[in-house]
Amino acid sequence: LASEIEAGKTVQAYVDEANANLGEKIVLDRFAQFSGGYVAAYMHRTMPDLPPQIGVLVELDKENAEVAKDVAQHIAAFSPKYLSREDVPA
Repeated sequence: LASEIEAGKTVQAYVDEANANLGEKIVLDRFAQFSGGYVAAYMHRTMPDLPPQIGVLVELDKENAEVAKDVAQHIAAFSPKYLSREDVPA
């Protein structure tokens, strides 16, 4: 969370700002910065009248909304421990 998204502004600063603006506690477990490609979002709700509890962003090398949504739904259901293959211990 100490990583800078832009000069002088950290990920934690953005989370704190969102918490203050929304009056809700937002918890960010893991994050990655995308560098290009097609990015799609999926927000999972456990109750239709409540805000989403899980959000997933997926980056593909080319645009395909259907595949991106399917992959994001699987990620949300699986609740992975790692963001990338490189993060998995040997």
